[in-house]
Amino acid sequence: MIAKGFATLAYTLLVLGVIQRKSRRLHVALMASGIALDTALVLTLQIQRSVIQEAATETFNLLQAGHSLASTLAFALYFPVVFLGVNQFLGRGGARGRAWHIRLAITAFCFRSAGFLLMFSM
Repeated sequence: MIAKGFATLAYTLLVLGVIQRKSRRLHVALMASGIALDTALVLTLQIQRSVIQEAATETFNLLQAGHSLASTLAFALYFPVVFLGVNQFLGRGGARGRAWHIRLAITAFCFRSAGFLLMFSM
């Protein structure tokens, strides 16, 4: 139950970050906080419950498998999104980097949204 609370907080920070994308500093702070909290949650669950091995060996129903897949894809996309976002923030990304940041960020957010909704099937 605590994990779902932290996941809800992380997702809320991500939603607020998306809403505040025009305010560069606020967008960065909210998204960095949401991604950091989500990453910390994944690492904590891995340490406490070996969720990666559990996901690979357990039989899940369709909704649970969807949660696992969507959340994994979102988590994997966080790394290039953060890299490209940091480059943008530092003024090194250029138009091409910005376009890729936006594409990957939207994709990651869609996967995270699906994972968040499907989390309640776990």
